[in-house]
Amino acid sequence: MEGTKGQPDRDRITLGYGRGELYLDLSHVPDARVFMPERTENTEPVGDLLKKSLANPVGSPALGDLAAGKSSVTIAIPDKTRPLIARDILAPLIQVLKEAGVPPQGIKVFISSGIHARHTEEEMRALVGDGIFEAFEVHQNDGHRLEDFVNLGATSRGTPVEVNRVVADSDLVILIGGLAFHYFAGFTGGRKMIIPGAASVNMVRNNHRLTLTENGEMNPGCRSGALSGNPVHEDMMEAVGRLENDIYLVNVIRDGWGAVASVISGGLVESHAAGTGIVRDLFECHLDSPCDIAVASAGGDPLDVNMIQSHKSLEHAAASVRDGGAVIGLLACGDGIGSDTFLPWFEYRDSGEVTRNLYANYQLNGHTALSFMRKRERINLIIVSELAREVIEGLGAVYAENLDEALHKAEAIAGDGARIYVFPRAWGLLPVVRQ
Repeated sequence: MEGTKGQPDRDRITLGYGRGELYLDLSHVPDARVFMPERTENTEPVGDLLKKSLANPVGSPALGDLAAGKSSVTIAIPDKTRPLIARDILAPLIQVLKEAGVPPQGIKVFISSGIHARHTEEEMRALVGDGIFEAFEVHQNDGHRLEDFVNLGATSRGTPVEVNRVVADSDLVILIGGLAFHYFAGFTGGRKMIIPGAASVNMVRNNHRLTLTENGEMNPGCRSGALSGNPVHEDMMEAVGRLENDIYLVNVIRDGWGAVASVISGGLVESHAAGTGIVRDLFECHLDSPCDIAVASAGGDPLDVNMIQSHKSLEHAAASVRDGGAVIGLLACGDGIGSDTFLPWFEYRDSGEVTRNLYANYQLNGHTALSFMRKRERINLIIVSELAREVIEGLGAVYAENLDEALHKAEAIAGDGARIYVFPRAWGLLPVVRQ
């Protein structure tokens, strides 16, 4: 993908921010480029895409054949921090299960919320739809309720395999996952619907600890788009392999505008691998040189709902910036930070101190804090957010009241003639600077 493709008018660039929009004027900047994701050419409804994918599964028997003779099936779906995808898919899947002879009382819906905040009844209804909510059991993961988990041993890397019994005890598990880049697991979806989605806090903590080497450094294999040699991914796959039930995966791939570009169904490994190729084609953004200033929007809610989620967009945009440059992050964070385990790490002096303490006493989201801190030490982070000034400054970033102020501060850092790249949908656009 080239940055000039589909470039909008530079005097009014629309940037998502929470549930609203901000507007950027770069008409005064001679060296500015806007990197817009490609729009999918698909015009088919999601239900039709699903039907086609079910008829042509990748690396798996047909779903109806897998479901035949099964008395219990759990359908795992993303939680409220992800784009809404389940509502258009659940009913057709359930119809396939019923036609295969699965009793309705044996069908459950499971929200793979991992260690995220619990959902209210209203939020669960919004995810699945009123009809599904009333007709079927809807469960959610709570990684801290250790009595909810079945212990299936440990991986070769020492991760305890503790999976929610709603998932572990089902004859068949269907995973509905959005597939995109992930900044340390390589890609989202697939096995991530189980770990961390259906995992205990102990399991998640040990798996995510693999983002660090024995020296306490960030593991170079843990990065966006990397699966081979990625210990986090490999550990996830080994853990999922301990489950004794059948697993069927439905990959939903959205373009950078949120429209569904493709649905690929089938085996956990095979269909996920097929989907990653589509993601690379849609979202890799090849650059001839780095910029001085990057302006990054996640694209709005829910992708900037909190700092933990927003960080993924910040990470991608930072890859396009030279050392000493600046990233302007438009991160609404209407729900706050997103975890109590994030801010305490910023009490340490620098990333070196964090790495030593994190390796000795790993805590969830510590690696996110470390990644944020390393970006802060390499480049200047200027944040426009609903978070309080003292919170942003406590992260070591520069607070800006609005986008105009942020741009003024960034230009003061970069100097005259700054090259500016703008990423209106940074959550799914991975810049790759040619060497």
